[in-house]
Amino acid sequence: MVKRMMRTGVALLAVSSMFAMTAFAADEEIGWNADGGSLQIEGDAWTVDPVIEVELPGDLAFGINPMSLDADEDGTADKQIVSGTYTIANYSNIPVLVGTTTKLSGGSDVDILSDADYDDAGDLKKSTDKKKAIWMVQLLPTGATTQEEEGYKLKVTDLTATDTNATAKGLYIGKDDSDAAKALFKLEAGTGETFNPKSVSGFKFAGAVDPNATFTEEDAVKVTTVFKLNTLSANQADNNYETLDTGYDDTVVKVKEATAP
Repeated sequence: MVKRMMRTGVALLAVSSMFAMTAFAADEEIGWNADGGSLQIEGDAWTVDPVIEVELPGDLAFGINPMSLDADEDGTADKQIVSGTYTIANYSNIPVLVGTTTKLSGGSDVDILSDADYDDAGDLKKSTDKKKAIWMVQLLPTGATTQEEEGYKLKVTDLTATDTNATAKGLYIGKDDSDAAKALFKLEAGTGETFNPKSVSGFKFAGAVDPNATFTEEDAVKVTTVFKLNTLSANQADNNYETLDTGYDDTVVKVKEATAP
């Protein structure tokens, strides 16, 4: 037992001596003397940078299908607004906040409605000035699931007949800055190969049009979405935002209201 303790003591002494040698140099190298001395040591900072990788839609094209025809030739009638799902995915190693501002525009013969108004037959009413009436919303996700070929698929609540701004599961898309559709998507950090539904969000277009109107390329109907990205610290992601109380999933948020003192 005594020999073992002695060996341990020798080992500790050797380790202590090694660290001591990294902190002190010989007297002649730094000029120590009987009055003491000084030594300046510098250290350069090194940084850890986040990896920012966010997937945005490459195209926001959509179809106008006034007569609800079978636009994709799958044997079933399609909606008056034919839209894909426009995905926003965060592959970064930190949370991000993606804000979207979406507006709808058209030529002089297009009447962009501020809300849907239906006739007795359940169709969108004709514009009173003989323009081509259109009403559109940005549907927001209620969840996300995995899908074999695409990796993931967003779930939305689609429009039903005679839905209006008040009943649509999404945001009305106006033509001016004051009534543009504005949404915030808070996405958690990506988790590599493992699917994380809270790091994927997005939207889809829906709406209604006058079924007897004929839209052409000259009508120049289009949507424009501006994306704004902010990186978030873990504290900001956890404390600055809350889920919209509308049945959307956790990626659709609003800024928390300031608490009065």
